[in-house]
Amino acid sequence: MRRYYPLAPAALVALAPSTPVLADFPASVAPEPPPLVWVAPGLRETLDAADLLPGGAARVEIVDRDGIVVEALGAGVIAVGLPEGARGVYLPRLRLAGRELVLPLVAAPKRPVRFRYHAGDEPVESVRLFGTMNSWNRESLPLADAEGDGVWERVVALEGGRYEYKLWVDGDERLDPAAPERVPNGFGGFNSVCVVAPVGLERPPRIRFGSWSVSEPGVARLRITLDRGSDPPSRGARLVALWDSGLLPAAALRSTADGFVVELDDARIPGWRRGRHALRLIFDGTTGPSNLLRLDLDAGMPAGAARPRPRSPGQFRWRDAILYSLVTDRFRNGDAANDAPLTHPELALRANWQGGDLAGVRWAVDSGYFDSLSVDALWISPLQRAATGAYREHPEPHRYYSGYHGYWPIAPRAAEPRFGGMAALRALVDTAHRRGMAVLLDQVTNHVHQEHPYYRDHPDWFGDPALPDGTPNLRRFDEHRLTTWFEPYLPSFDYLGSGAALSAAVEDALWWLRESGADGFRHDATKHVPHRFWRALTGALGRGLERERGRRVFQIGETFGSDALVGSYVTPGQQDAQFDFATYYIVRAALLDHTRSMSEVGRRMETAWRRFGAGHLMGNVIDTHDQVRFASLADADIPAGADDKELGWTDPPRNDHPLTHRRVELFLAWMLTAPGLPVLYYGDEIAMAGAGDPDNRRPMRFGAQLDDRERAHLRATRRWTALRRDHVALRRGDFELLFGDRDLLAFDRTHPLQRVVVLLNRSREARAFDSALLARRPDPRSALDLLSGAVLPLGKGAARIAVGPVSARALAIVDDSRPIRARPATIP
Repeated sequence: MRRYYPLAPAALVALAPSTPVLADFPASVAPEPPPLVWVAPGLRETLDAADLLPGGAARVEIVDRDGIVVEALGAGVIAVGLPEGARGVYLPRLRLAGRELVLPLVAAPKRPVRFRYHAGDEPVESVRLFGTMNSWNRESLPLADAEGDGVWERVVALEGGRYEYKLWVDGDERLDPAAPERVPNGFGGFNSVCVVAPVGLERPPRIRFGSWSVSEPGVARLRITLDRGSDPPSRGARLVALWDSGLLPAAALRSTADGFVVELDDARIPGWRRGRHALRLIFDGTTGPSNLLRLDLDAGMPAGAARPRPRSPGQFRWRDAILYSLVTDRFRNGDAANDAPLTHPELALRANWQGGDLAGVRWAVDSGYFDSLSVDALWISPLQRAATGAYREHPEPHRYYSGYHGYWPIAPRAAEPRFGGMAALRALVDTAHRRGMAVLLDQVTNHVHQEHPYYRDHPDWFGDPALPDGTPNLRRFDEHRLTTWFEPYLPSFDYLGSGAALSAAVEDALWWLRESGADGFRHDATKHVPHRFWRALTGALGRGLERERGRRVFQIGETFGSDALVGSYVTPGQQDAQFDFATYYIVRAALLDHTRSMSEVGRRMETAWRRFGAGHLMGNVIDTHDQVRFASLADADIPAGADDKELGWTDPPRNDHPLTHRRVELFLAWMLTAPGLPVLYYGDEIAMAGAGDPDNRRPMRFGAQLDDRERAHLRATRRWTALRRDHVALRRGDFELLFGDRDLLAFDRTHPLQRVVVLLNRSREARAFDSALLARRPDPRSALDLLSGAVLPLGKGAARIAVGPVSARALAIVDDSRPIRARPATIP
């Protein structure tokens, strides 16, 4: 039974006398507020001011240390440290370039974990640990045989969570024989698993959104309920309310019997009804912090509530978007006059140019195809002029490829004529903007093709293709991530060694946005480019283009690695988001492999929500141009351990299993109801088949080219995308895991205006959820099934909620604080 405690008056401490203002930033281009920074007690961490504010500041002033170690080390670098045993939230205040902001720090205790390898009688010279705790770097965590008895050990301090790993023994990948749990790694092998218990409360306090109400013009109230869990009543607890980059005045907070009320009015918060603002709330209990809530406000109302189609690019909001990714050459041929495939005796059709172009993409915009999918943002594959010939791939069997994909640029400021050139790009962007859509360009900044004039004229801008020992530095993606080359003909920039190269690449990126009118970037190979570059680019955007346009430029990057590595690029001074491949792999595995559990998906979602922050924009995917199509994995056309890339050449998969489309729809249902930015890869809407690259880039098909099952899947996709479009809780709601076991998963998306519960069943048999899982204050009265329109009674004596085989349900919960603000999905 849950218990609710009234708060003592001291729980509402005077957090700040006023709200700091970030000067010189128009409201429409104000940067994201500084994220919560998780700091291990007893350790010092350094931060770059450019990660807190685009452009950073050479001088950092400490306004208030809040009782912890905060030092300005010079050159815009800040050191922070929490004492041993620290718990809770700390709020030092800084001044950067005359702008004051609060840097919220949260104590994140780590647990020492001992890894041990018994070599026995085997002669071993080195053992290293590599896995998700160090971004799969085989060099950074060596074990030691201190006693010379063949027992190799190392203690690693880890936060609570689930880690996959292996041991690197004298150049050989091995599972940990002492680890009882192992899971498929998606590449035909297995990883060992280590689960680290969190340090602190088993059940920390939790805050939840209550209702939003407007009592009179200019006065709004947001109710917050508090489930204190195991945290006893105490005068030391407090609610921390972050308003943009500062703190909400204490006068705006009021305690209630079961939580708090946040009161917003012009007297307490001047100008709160103008522009965009972010309100973030966290309860700092005596034994640990709660979850974080985020509510974005737009012109004095919860953002995204109505979600009308934007009338101008300045009205577009990425937290309400559905992004569609496409390979231009494979989407649609809209102008056969620009077709120019290569003639080469060893170049296969699937690796050649096939005629797709920007006119074909524009057709899909004009025809309403994207509208029918509720898609309002496009990610277009790279458009720079590509390599002129065919080149052999370095790995065996050394097949030839053309540059149809766009990732082999040979000109800094010229668009590929096969796609229609810059005129076609401008026409596409203009058409998209008129329909309220945004466009992202895929920017390649890690490398160029050897035909590029930069490599010809400035070889000193690029790194060495060989390591110091003379071995090729090719595809060493983890050990040498900032210097490795992808292919011998793709030189990688050396931005750390050449300021001229960095300046040229930044100016080129700005040129592409100015010339095209596009709204931002998908950044290729983010982790192979140093932070220095991303800080320079985002700073330049903030000083120039964003002010010229009066709106933010959105940036999302591609990084494979640990949460720490991925998250290091998601800061106000670098990028807005990354693709969450760690979550993708776990969801994919759980939906395919019945030795995995849906509870793993729930735990991973909790980890991502905590790590990347409430309201994060991390990209969720089913497929990408680099991954095997999920439909072909679900169809069992790709056996475990098979070379999926080779299979695409020798025996391309077909989707003919009766459950394939249902499994793909279940993955779609998860992606379109989970936190983050959903990303449809072209063909997902028809459950397209495909093995490894390039088989996963088959030409798109439309209309009469589809069979009956594909048409049915397209209708199902449209229902789920419309569901997200129509319900703010699915786009901006809080996340709470309700239940997870082997086959079932239930999670909650609650917003002040709406509450939606998502139920997923991967089993081939119908299953049922206990409706008591939905209990909460205020008590739910009924639930509206958003797909079928059925109304389910809730409360005492309510029946269990059935979920069909390999399917999902989304239920809008109706209670006394939220009248019905939901409707069944309608297909555009």
